[in-house]
Amino acid sequence: MKTILNIGLARNDGEPDNGILHVVAKINQYGFIIRAGEIHEVTHAHGTERTLIAEVKYTRNEAYLPTAVYHLSQDLAQDCIAIANQSDNGVISGAIYGPKAAEWGEFDPRFFVGLSS
Repeated sequence: MKTILNIGLARNDGEPDNGILHVVAKINQYGFIIRAGEIHEVTHAHGTERTLIAEVKYTRNEAYLPTAVYHLSQDLAQDCIAIANQSDNGVISGAIYGPKAAEWGEFDPRFFVGLSS
């Protein structure tokens, strides 16, 4: 089972896009260790943007994972961040967390991007 984050790099506050190193530092700050990562141009319900696809391990109490993703989303000026578990046979289940997650609707695995490898 892989835990994967999809984090868009464009900010929702008009500031320049988040840089990869900044995003990685913030991911670590919120208790995640990155195991693998890729950058993709991702098309979703609100357009297309450069997106970090990161396989992660959460190092803190699992009960706090939704809160960590929510606050990571706020810190990176994202509407929301998608997090999913991908089984070994490719089945994806997940959720989205962030201050504007409700505007994006329910998690939709059709828009979620896994790692290429």
